[in-house]
Amino acid sequence: MNEQNLKYIANLKVQDVPWSRLTTVYGRASGFPGIFEKLALAIEACDAARGLDGEQNLKSELGAGRNLKSGSCCGQNSTDAVRCGAAQNSVNLAQKSESKFKKADSEAAKFRAGGETELKTDAAKCGEVEFKSADGAAIKFKASQASKFKMSAADKNSDASEREKFDAKDLQDALSKIFNEIEHQSTLWHATPFALLFLARIFMQARAAAGKNANKNNQNATADEIGRNNQNAADRNADKSRQNEAAGFIAARLGGFFAFMIEICDDADKISHAALLANFSDMLAEKYLWPQSDENDEERWEEYFYDDELFYSLYFYSRAVLDATGVDFAQFKSKPGRRF
Repeated sequence: MNEQNLKYIANLKVQDVPWSRLTTVYGRASGFPGIFEKLALAIEACDAARGLDGEQNLKSELGAGRNLKSGSCCGQNSTDAVRCGAAQNSVNLAQKSESKFKKADSEAAKFRAGGETELKTDAAKCGEVEFKSADGAAIKFKASQASKFKMSAADKNSDASEREKFDAKDLQDALSKIFNEIEHQSTLWHATPFALLFLARIFMQARAAAGKNANKNNQNATADEIGRNNQNAADRNADKSRQNEAAGFIAARLGGFFAFMIEICDDADKISHAALLANFSDMLAEKYLWPQSDENDEERWEEYFYDDELFYSLYFYSRAVLDATGVDFAQFKSKPGRRF
């Protein structure tokens, strides 16, 4: 492929393509820009989550250091806060009971021997009951707060799990939608080479993000192992694995689809075909674009398909886009019986 076509592929923008006038298996490609944006944002969110996670960990560690220097047990984490609060309440209630006991004892000292013992005994019993009541209240408070903390943590974990499941399904639906629109029974459509161009860019972005995050995970795991913080390392790496999931998921699905598309293009080259359009941009010539209105699309399909030159060019330039990535997509080929 000549330099002019390579430059065109490298510089074409989504807004430069008249998607609403390009045909697909089931209609037109009007919704393709939205799918590209969804996939790109999922990958960017993966990197953003990693950056935010690192910043929060740093702030947390600095905050814990300040609390440690001040000699306070509170603020290190939610469990410590509950314990500290419960202990403080217990001390306050105990001090209140002790004060009442001392006051009662002082009053009893004013009486003579006969009534003094009885009053002291009653006061002691009163103080003991109040102290036990205070201690019981502190225990109940501690149990209540611990229960609330556990329930809150469980709810958060449940919400996170649901979000991850939803996101994976959402991404799979978006990918399946565009796959089914640009290929059907080895036939390619007018939107196919243009869609592959932007999907190839998304693939390269996803692959880079997944590889970069995987390398960071390995480095962090090694550092944590040296520091003998194995449990903390496992927790952090689990979080990062979830953050990597979107990029890895997208790269794997696109890689498998591209391997499949290359096989289709190779098969097309084995049969006789018309001459090739000289330039990638020639496929957007006005004579090949459908009308702005899709009102009579069904009737149009009955009368018109593709010119022979355009039809072969869809295969040639689709393959050219994938070759331009420099990636050997054979490594992503699906196992027999599986479809990307």
